[in-house]
Amino acid sequence: MDITKLWDGFHLTLPKRLGDAYRSVLDENGLLPEAIGPRPSPPPVGGLTQEQTDIHFAHAFDGSAARAELVLLNPNGETESAATVLRQFLSGGALCLVDVPCGAGAGSLALLSTIAELRKEQELPRQPLDVRLLWGEISAPALKYAIRLLAEIEGDLADQGITVVVETLPWDVLDEVSNVELVQKIAQTKTTHPQILLLVCNFSGFLERQGKWKAAAPGLKMLLQFCSGDMNAGVWLEPDQKAVSKGLFQKLGNLIGGLIAFANQVGKDDEGDAASAKFHCPIGTGKTYRVSVRTMPFELALKRSSK
Repeated sequence: MDITKLWDGFHLTLPKRLGDAYRSVLDENGLLPEAIGPRPSPPPVGGLTQEQTDIHFAHAFDGSAARAELVLLNPNGETESAATVLRQFLSGGALCLVDVPCGAGAGSLALLSTIAELRKEQELPRQPLDVRLLWGEISAPALKYAIRLLAEIEGDLADQGITVVVETLPWDVLDEVSNVELVQKIAQTKTTHPQILLLVCNFSGFLERQGKWKAAAPGLKMLLQFCSGDMNAGVWLEPDQKAVSKGLFQKLGNLIGGLIAFANQVGKDDEGDAASAKFHCPIGTGKTYRVSVRTMPFELALKRSSK
């Protein structure tokens, strides 16, 4: 497959329509000067307030999008397992794409727009893809940005046979009611879109650095169980850090290992697969940035008792 429009051998380029949409939404919210300026150190992690969301959106959205694009394109063959899952589920048909916590939608929007770009270049067949997109996110300002970005690119997606209907939920993995509302929505969507792809991106800051894994584990367990089906799948993407390879993904592997009736890890490496690359800034500054990813794909297939 020829991916040279998105990968020149050294640098990623985000799909043009997504990059243009990102710049437009930055501009209409007065954030373009912030995004053009120097990136803060340490990188922003987002939050509940408008200010926290704005700083994260201005400086981290493009990196999060590039992280998902890198896994899908797999230019150096480092994320083959996850890339295979993503391409299989995004190839066509009726799909429920569950993206939690979605932030401003970087992960799912990057995947969909990259598939659209490859279809436009006739590198992938243009089979109808009917997506019911479920976004769960605790930050209301981030969800507003996600909705605006989708509105900017949905026409281009439709031109490539990809139709998207989105539903948003305020999701807090530590709240029992919030978790129940999410899985109820997943169960309802399954009636028309039984094939589910679960996408989890950039959750390590909360689960590892803030030490919330133990409290979040029951909600994550419920999420995996309700996303399971005849042959569903999940892909978890994080920055490539020791806290992920030696921490979060070890715990995730143990969680999946305890759900043998619902889930199964793809591959034998509990640390997942890693890759890194530079990407061109999508808002026209001429700058490049480095993005890293560590990914763990997993099957979400019910194993029914023979009794």
